[in-house]
Amino acid sequence: LRPGMIAALELPGEAAPQPLPVVPLSAIVRPPGNPSAFAVVLVEDQGEKQFARIRTIELGQAYGNAITVAKGVVPGDRVIVSGATVVADGEEVRIIP
Repeated sequence: LRPGMIAALELPGEAAPQPLPVVPLSAIVRPPGNPSAFAVVLVEDQGEKQFARIRTIELGQAYGNAITVAKGVVPGDRVIVSGATVVADGEEVRIIP
């Protein structure tokens, strides 16, 4: 190849891994009754009100102060990232932008 030229390359083997959701480490909590597991607190809409829901997750790789979530969170889920340790499951919450 010369400068300015491009090439396409195909390598045999596994396909590239699917992208995973990433959350700040501050969003990770321990679920009640299971101190060996990890969870996040999500915001769930019920009518005009919003409630906190604890969801058990499986963690992936850490990158600085963030970590991937291998199972339990999907793109579009709203994760509480500040104050997650002081919110109870089922508690009404208000989002502050």
